[in-house]
Amino acid sequence: MILSCNKEKDNSFEKDKYEIISLLIQKLPPGPPPPPPYGVHKKDTLAFNKYVDSIYKLDVNIAILAHCAPINKFPKSVKENISNDFILLLEKLESTNSNCEKINLDLLKIPNNRKLKLVNKPFKNLFSKLDVSYYVAFSDVAINEVKDIAVVYMSEDTSSLSGSIDVYFLKKIDEKWKVFKRKTLSIS
Repeated sequence: MILSCNKEKDNSFEKDKYEIISLLIQKLPPGPPPPPPYGVHKKDTLAFNKYVDSIYKLDVNIAILAHCAPINKFPKSVKENISNDFILLLEKLESTNSNCEKINLDLLKIPNNRKLKLVNKPFKNLFSKLDVSYYVAFSDVAINEVKDIAVVYMSEDTSSLSGSIDVYFLKKIDEKWKVFKRKTLSIS
């Protein structure tokens, strides 16, 4: 059996679903970063690592589509080099196709520097109207019965001409969701 937010109403699924969405929102870097301080130029230095960590502490405004993003059939390339368990979850996402409930911002656990705005419309012209750095949309979250692997589709746009659509494959390791693999479907 495969769980998805429109089939099972138990609290443990909702918790996992919102942990996954929270994780992906936290991974969004705030806009273009400020230039690094003088001397911070090597990726292997402690100073560079502190600089990168400081970027994620900057404020960022994010618009989130309130309902599930529609999904077309995934291309064959998405199903290459992944386990059958993940393929079953992809097929489940294709069959549910935007039948999940509205996202509840109160259930997301994100840092205070992430300012979220729920929107009901696609991103066109939202950037100037809402003063946001990102527009994101999520599919339903498909989680296996054991609740140790999951798949979600995410569209992420930073302007009307810049964005990407990715499929995230996640595993639960030590009771925390981690991105196992990401496959990009399109970049604009």
